[in-house]
Amino acid sequence: MTTPTILPSFAAGELSPALHGRVDLAKYQVGLATCLNWFVHPFGGVSTRAGTAFVGEVYRHTGRSRLVPFAFNTTQTYVLEFADQKMRVIKDGGYVLESALTITGITQANPGVVSASGAHGFSNGDMVWLQDISGMPELNRRRYTINGVTGSTFELGVSTVGLGPWTSGGTAARIYTLGTPYLTADLARLKYVQSADTMTLTHPSYAPRTLTRTGHTSWTLTTTTFAPTQQPPTSVASDSPGASYSYVVTAVSEETGEESVASSVVTSADQTSTVSWTDATDAGSYNVYKARNGVYGFIGRAPDGSPGFTDTSIEPDTSDGPPQAKNPFDAADKYPGCSTYHEGRQWYARTNTKPQTLYSSASAAFNNMNTSTPSKDSDAITRTIASREVNEIRHLLSLNVLLVWTSGAVWKAWAGAQADVMTPANCAVKPQSYEGIADIPPIATESSAVYVTASGKKVRDVAYEFASDSFQGRNVSILAGHLFEGRTIEEWAYAKDPDGIIWCVRSDGVLLGFTYLKEHDVYAWHRHVTDGLVESVACITEGSETILYLAVKRTVNGQTVRYVERMASRYFPDVHSSWCVDSGTGYNGWNTDATRTLTLSGAAWNAGDTVTVTADGHTPFTAASLGTQYILRSGQNQVTVTVTAYTDSSHVSATLDMAPDVSMQATAIPDWALASITLDGLWHLEGRALAILADGSVQPTATVSRGRITLTRAAGRIVAGLPYVCDLETLNIEAGPPTLQGRLKVINEVTLRVKDTRGLSVGPTSSRLVDIKERLGENYGYPTMLVTGDEKVLIDPSWNTQGRVFVRQSNPLPATVVAIIPRLEAGA
Repeated sequence: MTTPTILPSFAAGELSPALHGRVDLAKYQVGLATCLNWFVHPFGGVSTRAGTAFVGEVYRHTGRSRLVPFAFNTTQTYVLEFADQKMRVIKDGGYVLESALTITGITQANPGVVSASGAHGFSNGDMVWLQDISGMPELNRRRYTINGVTGSTFELGVSTVGLGPWTSGGTAARIYTLGTPYLTADLARLKYVQSADTMTLTHPSYAPRTLTRTGHTSWTLTTTTFAPTQQPPTSVASDSPGASYSYVVTAVSEETGEESVASSVVTSADQTSTVSWTDATDAGSYNVYKARNGVYGFIGRAPDGSPGFTDTSIEPDTSDGPPQAKNPFDAADKYPGCSTYHEGRQWYARTNTKPQTLYSSASAAFNNMNTSTPSKDSDAITRTIASREVNEIRHLLSLNVLLVWTSGAVWKAWAGAQADVMTPANCAVKPQSYEGIADIPPIATESSAVYVTASGKKVRDVAYEFASDSFQGRNVSILAGHLFEGRTIEEWAYAKDPDGIIWCVRSDGVLLGFTYLKEHDVYAWHRHVTDGLVESVACITEGSETILYLAVKRTVNGQTVRYVERMASRYFPDVHSSWCVDSGTGYNGWNTDATRTLTLSGAAWNAGDTVTVTADGHTPFTAASLGTQYILRSGQNQVTVTVTAYTDSSHVSATLDMAPDVSMQATAIPDWALASITLDGLWHLEGRALAILADGSVQPTATVSRGRITLTRAAGRIVAGLPYVCDLETLNIEAGPPTLQGRLKVINEVTLRVKDTRGLSVGPTSSRLVDIKERLGENYGYPTMLVTGDEKVLIDPSWNTQGRVFVRQSNPLPATVVAIIPRLEAGA
């Protein structure tokens, strides 16, 4: 007798084989044996991952690049590609280009020579992007490293012999590139922290630098100057010259309240003199200090614009002295290794000479490391961790306290129990855990933080616990320990919306996903592979989602290449919009303007008959339109027409591929597309066999030749790229007591509860899969719709002791499984 059993959640992700006997664990009941190219939603369901779109080639294929997010706010976001002594900028899925120049000619030569209108300003070695060229379409949407530069021409570095002659048009734009000092070998240890349009970059081998953005193609990288921005007054003088009394004057910024360093010393014959000065720019007031026994103390303040300050034998307050210039990072081996912002200060840590020392700026003055004698609450702070071992500080994270991660422990730096904010007098450092961190930044989530331990093989979370008044954590990778055997995590990035997934680069190039939602005790690991190796990741907000960018190393045409790719949004409103290929390129010829319509008219409406196509609201036709195809659609009814004769820009004659529904005859239709039988722009996948989804239908694979593939049927929307397979396998089924473990069992039928799904195969193992038949009432020529609901399939049964269900998606289509319901028969 068969018994249905439901697996209602997969919220534990892929579990280690070492746990496959732990049927007593609650996580076992919601775990998986295999979760490959599927990701776990916080609610417990699983979806096939989205594919990636080709963004561009990295700066140099011979070296690994590092991706870094840069976010001014939720709408102004970038990904920065750091390569060997270069930085480039990516925005909205493409490299940022400088102003485009109009091409006026291209030779048929080796190498091809491009002429541009006016002086282009390019230099040998620059990388330029060409597009919209007529006559030489093979050159379009490609990057070239140019040479042989003259005032108005440049060589492409490739042969144009054999191409058709250039006829007209085209633009050339230089890819925006900024020089940096960072070598490829040092990029892994480069750390960053951002405030508005300014990013601080730190590395133990380089002086700290400030990266500032003022526009898409306007970035500056400068060595950080550690000094007050407010300058002191100049030309300080006394109306009673002499050597009996000494004075200095500081300027206080009107806008920020920052105090400058002291002016040059001025001396006076008596202490009833007037000290004057030349006002400093942006100062709102001036502080005057007088020396007593060699120590300067405050005696008064003068507003900006005053003629000076008169000392009336005022006794100096030596508990309030002028700031003293200080730069703790002024030489090699004194450069900090990490930085963050906390309590209105910028904090630095870890120099080669002092690996356990923390340094903060003055309050509200991020580049001001000055101190006073005696110290003031607003002065810069220096603290060294006192510990049994000298473990370098690797990362800082601002929560309600400053968490300080070293290679051997986690510490908190805070004001102590008797104070509210940290000052030079109130700055305590206390250990929280003796599990150190790898050289990978921790990630702050909604209510906690997660970090990779020093070994690179474990991930822990940490959060404040009121009961112990300390930060406590747990190992959140323990259930998936097999993913880290012999391998380590090298990079990661947090995609907060919509699913809260941390994407991790493993040392072997596999991309790991980690779905983490602490408040619901969700921590689930999943694996993701592509035809290549992932080397770097970064996440930024684009629209309402957090988008993942990847640097991927691939082999194409026998050559090692490195690309930046953008993972597509996983929201697919219909099958036509699905993007389930890697390193893909797409074409969308569907009309989006309801005022632009096409109308078919004619005397006969059978396949092969000739009709007139009339365009209203636009003029799309030219003499070159002969042979082009248009698809017209009304609901699920559609027809393709092929242009056979040109009348004018609004009228052509065309033949029908099939008899159109009566609703499409002599009716203005806004739902139409300019169809294409080819897809260009695929030079980055030359010679590779690609998966194709065209107007929601899976077409046979096609091999790229000269940057192009040819489809078996023209389509209005095409996505093509490298295929990948998504495998999902349940654990050994357990429905006891009494236990089913060790008993023979068979599953004859499986019901999958799915959402927006198509194209799955199911079976007891990967070698005995049965395709789910999904096409129902769709009209002829219209793609099978995505299914939401229950899909029942009779599988190829197999008596075994496991009782597993294996689900595979091998098509470039989406799938989401929210429950698996097998019908089980158990033997003795």
